[in-house]
Amino acid sequence: MRLTVILLVIGLLAAGCSSETVSTAAPTTTPLTLPSPTTSTRASTTTSPPTTGPATTTAALVVPPPECFVELPATDDEEVRDVELAVFADATSPTRLWSLSLGDRPVEMDTLGDRVYVATFDGFVASFDLDPCGLDWLSSVAESVTGVVAIDQGVFVASRASLAVIDRIEGTAASFPLEDGLHEMAAGPDILAVSNGTAVVLYDYVTRQAASLDIGDRVDSLASAGQEGVVVGHGITVELRTWLGAAVWARDLPDAVANVSAVEDTIVAGLVTGGIVVLETDSGEVRWEKAFAPGSSIELGPHDHGELHVLEIEFGAVARHHHLAAADGSTVVVNESPVLQTFAEYDDGLLLVVDEGQVTARSLLEQDVWTISTGADGLGRFTEVDVTAGLIVALSFSAERF
Repeated sequence: MRLTVILLVIGLLAAGCSSETVSTAAPTTTPLTLPSPTTSTRASTTTSPPTTGPATTTAALVVPPPECFVELPATDDEEVRDVELAVFADATSPTRLWSLSLGDRPVEMDTLGDRVYVATFDGFVASFDLDPCGLDWLSSVAESVTGVVAIDQGVFVASRASLAVIDRIEGTAASFPLEDGLHEMAAGPDILAVSNGTAVVLYDYVTRQAASLDIGDRVDSLASAGQEGVVVGHGITVELRTWLGAAVWARDLPDAVANVSAVEDTIVAGLVTGGIVVLETDSGEVRWEKAFAPGSSIELGPHDHGELHVLEIEFGAVARHHHLAAADGSTVVVNESPVLQTFAEYDDGLLLVVDEGQVTARSLLEQDVWTISTGADGLGRFTEVDVTAGLIVALSFSAERF
């Protein structure tokens, strides 16, 4: 008899939990008190409860992806519209897990492990748990944010005239002054290099001290070469410096340097005239070079499965995605399409390519595997994509094409 009563109680409790799960109550939003500069607020987002859709023939429930909320001041920026952060499950046909509207404000993002860090132009930095959606903290930094880098030692946010160093767990921030400018950052094992185009600052993670690095010329591009040091492109010169600033080697190239990147044991330099030069990291010797259409701009992509990926944009209208053999620069495959704003490395021998907000997973043989759509829509759709912790993170916005 006692056993029968217990089983009856358990059954009633289970029925109550089930009915609560499929409730269609409207989502609520918990407002966040915005912190003052260089402070942080630990908080959690409010996620709308799943809404029950019509049952299928197999009686399965159709549950739309939850919407995440974080309260920020309203903005009316003239540059961007409808900024959205969205996370998709890594699968044969990815599904949207959640999305977050960030208003009409320029936003930078970086990912690390199971977290995504976003920094808004108007000085707010947030850490989100990717799965499930959740806000770890919201911190405030100086306005005019130009970049964010997340590494084990912290989250680094560059503004026009300062560098904020934010604790990844607590969200507390310290600030260091920088010369005014649009800053580019390159993270090394112990040092962060920051440049506004006219000077380079080396920030030591351990001592929390910053020191200037004399390049003697305008800095056009920075890249991290891991333990080897920081790569600096300026004028027609590419050079490698140790993270303490000592010169390792310098190499003059045929034309001015537009951008540099380090992949495996090589350094790749894109030229303003439309070409690339690949250098040996240890010596600076030229391994190979390749010319593209005169006047085209070059975007350096990932190194994957023995191939170097290069995006050639000719006159801002035609894009060619080149698969080049990393050993000698010979052409493996060329794919021509409308302008691709970006592309990113992906697991399982796929690349993520972006065209008008459509993110497509493409095989190394240029076969499309799947496509997802980001939320931004308007005059032009732009998307930055990253893959981390088995999830796809997309930051999208609408903007007028220039």
